[in-house]
Amino acid sequence: MLGPSQKGINEVQLALEDFQWAADKGYVLAYEGIAMAAGRADRRKGMEWLKKAIEGGMSPAAHYLTDHRSPGREILSQEDYLVYACIAAHPAAIESTDFLREVWDSPKHGIPAPEALSRLFQEALRKRAEKKREIFAKVCAANDPFFWNAPPAAVQKKQEQVRKRLAQTLGNIKQQIGRYPELRWFSSPDQSDFDLLPTFKPKQ
Repeated sequence: MLGPSQKGINEVQLALEDFQWAADKGYVLAYEGIAMAAGRADRRKGMEWLKKAIEGGMSPAAHYLTDHRSPGREILSQEDYLVYACIAAHPAAIESTDFLREVWDSPKHGIPAPEALSRLFQEALRKRAEKKREIFAKVCAANDPFFWNAPPAAVQKKQEQVRKRLAQTLGNIKQQIGRYPELRWFSSPDQSDFDLLPTFKPKQ
């Protein structure tokens, strides 16, 4: 008979195996699951998977790593931090299953009829996207403070790199939704959001 601690270890291992199976198929929601499960035993491995989740477009992973309380924030470069902050705030970035669960469990909605569920999620996603567009405009502002201490040419180069990396992430999200259509319930329903990139002014 397994003791409580051994049972807990086995449950984590089983969860890891399930997440790994899905991750091997390129399912981005599994990346975040692996990061959380693996990070308990191996922080470095957890960080690697967390970054994969962010590059795949996971907003919660990006938000976690850029939070001032995150144990991994101190190892980020200024460029990494700005890219991840933009992904965390981007309306097209993929939300976790917690977002839809919050919508489902909302007391004001009660238990929605099946035919109303799609409409309910779409409305929640639209409101979420609208709010995140406002946040994105502030986080990825034209006069970005992260590069103020660098010469103008270096600032421009880093700004271009941030835009390039964010565009790549948005492409990854579109690819994910193409492969796994159910992921459309975790991203913005407005296709124009996939063209949203930060507008940087040249440093004088």
